[in-house]
Amino acid sequence: MPMAALYSARIIIKPFSGQDAPQSFSWFGDSKVMKFMLKGPDANLNETLPESLIINSTKSAMALRNG
Repeated sequence: MPMAALYSARIIIKPFSGQDAPQSFSWFGDSKVMKFMLKGPDANLNETLPESLIINSTKSAMALRNG
């Protein structure tokens, strides 16, 4: 079931989509922001796309589990 967007006067919380990738790459691609993430910063915009986030999150979780 898809997640519904939540709206208030000051914030909108919604599922990440491909339309969000160009703006999100500014922090997903920043080495200072991603310093403590197992995967590290995204090298290009394609790595920031939602499909890549799901794959990379799964790889990070497996790496944590396996030590």
